Amino acid sequence: MIEHYLSEKRQIYIHSEQYDVETLMRKIEKFEDRYGVSPVIIIDFIQKIPVSNKTTTKDSIDYVVSTLEKFTHENHRTVILVSSFNRFGYYAPLSMDSFRETGNLEYAADVMLGIQYQVVSKNKVFLTEGKLAEKQMLIRNEDAKKIREVELCCLKNRYGTQFNIPFKYYTEYDCF
Repeated sequence: MIEHYLSEKRQIYIHSEQYDVETLMRKIEKFEDRYGVSPVIIIDFIQKIPVSNKTTTKDSIDYVVSTLEKFTHENHRTVILVSSFNRFGYYAPLSMDSFRETGNLEYAADVMLGIQYQVVSKNKVFLTEGKLAEKQMLIRNEDAKKIREVELCCLKNRYGTQFNIPFKYYTEYDCF
C-alpha cells in the first residue's frame, strides 16, 4: 500500500530508524529549511523513542511529550503521536486511562483519539467489573473477522466536541 504513495511521489517520507527526540527535532528543522514548510509529523509510537537518564517509561514519555510540545508550539507544527494501550485497555470502553504510561500527554495534547471495536461500546459486559473471560472471548471473536466493525473515539478535543465515528476495517486489505 505505501509503495503506491511512494511511487506516486505524494511527498510522504518514512523513516524507520529510531531517533531520540533531539535528533528528530533537528531532522524536522532541516526538512523545513530545505522545503520551506513544516511537515505533519507522525510518530509511531511514542514508547519507542529512546531517552537516556530517565528511570521509568512514564518519565521518558513525559520528557518526550514536554519537549515535543515546546517544539511544536514554536512554529505551529503538527505532530501526531501513536501510543500503545495498557494491558486492560482493550477490555473497557476507551478513556484517557486506556493509554499506557502517558499521564502528561492528556494535558499537552490538543486532541486524543483512539480506535476500538464497536462491540466494546455496544455490549454492556464491557461496562461491568470482572467478566474478563467473556470480554476476552468477545474481543477474540472480533479479531477473527475479516471485516471488523470499529469506531474512532475522540477522547479529548481542546477546540471542539468529542465524537465517535463508526467504520469498517478490512483486514485482507489493511484498509479502513
